Amino acid sequence: MPTNGEVMDVAYAIVEAARFRLKVETGAWAFSADFQDPFWEAYFRKIPTMFGYFIDRRPEDVDPLIDGLQRLNFQLSSGLMGKVDALEVDLKDWRGAGADAFKDNFLAPFDVIRDNQLQVIQVMILALRGVREIITRTRNDILTLGTQTLDAIKALGEGEQPLFGKGAATGFTVVGAVLAIAGSGGGAALALTVLGSLFSVGTTAGSEFGGSTVGGDNVTEILGTMNDSAQTLLDCIQAEEERLGKGLRNILPTLEHGLTDAKGFALVPLLNRRNEMADPGAFHT
Repeated sequence: MPTNGEVMDVAYAIVEAARFRLKVETGAWAFSADFQDPFWEAYFRKIPTMFGYFIDRRPEDVDPLIDGLQRLNFQLSSGLMGKVDALEVDLKDWRGAGADAFKDNFLAPFDVIRDNQLQVIQVMILALRGVREIITRTRNDILTLGTQTLDAIKALGEGEQPLFGKGAATGFTVVGAVLAIAGSGGGAALALTVLGSLFSVGTTAGSEFGGSTVGGDNVTEILGTMNDSAQTLLDCIQAEEERLGKGLRNILPTLEHGLTDAKGFALVPLLNRRNEMADPGAFHT
C-alpha cells in the first residue's frame, strides 16, 4: 500500500513535468526560463490538494476499532459463559417470584441473546473491514492515476503515447472492494443477511463509471483526462460506500426492533427482558 509521501511525490512531480511541458508547448522559453502563467500556476497548486484528498483517510485508523470488536467477541464467546455457569450454581437454592423472574428473563434466554449480540459484532467487524478495503484500494488507485499522468506527460517529449494512453482505460481496483470482503466470510445468520444485501446490489456496481483514461496530444489534454479520471475514481468510491451502507440499512429493522413471532415476542432479542419489579410504578402504596 502506498504511503502518503509516495502519492504526494508523484503529485508534485506531475506539477513540475506539466509546468516544463507547458512552457515548451507555448513557447514561453523564448521570453524567460522563469516565466510563469498566473492561471496555470493557480491550477498547479490544486493538483497536490486533489491527490491529498484521496489519501486523507488511513486504513490503520480502522484497525483499533476492529481489534476492539474482536476482543469483545472473544469475551462474549468464551470467558462470559463460565461466569454465567457459576451464577446458576450460586442461585440454585434461590426461591420466590424474584428468583423466577430473574431465571426466566435473564438466565433462560441468555444463550440466545449472547449469540445475537455476537452476530451484531460480526456484522460491525465486516463493515469496518469493508471500509478499510475501500481506503486501501483508493490509495493504490490514486497512485496508479498519478503515475499514468506523469508517464503520459513525459511521453509527449518523446513523441509517443504510453500503452495506457489516449483512448485506453485502466479499471480502478476500488470497484468490488466490498464484495471482496463480503466473500471472505462471516457465518452467523445476521452476518449472512448483510452479505446477501451486499451481493444484491450487483457485482458490477461502480463499473458503469469506467476507469482511469489518461492521455492526449498535449499537456492540457492530459491534465484534463487526469481530472476526469479523478472524478471517476471518486464516483467509484461513493458507489462502494453506498453498497456497504445498503447492506447495513437492510438489517436496521432487525437491530432496532428484532424479529417477532405471532404473539409479538422477539425472535432475535438483543437484550434481556427487564423484570417488572424493577420498573417504576411496579409497587403501589
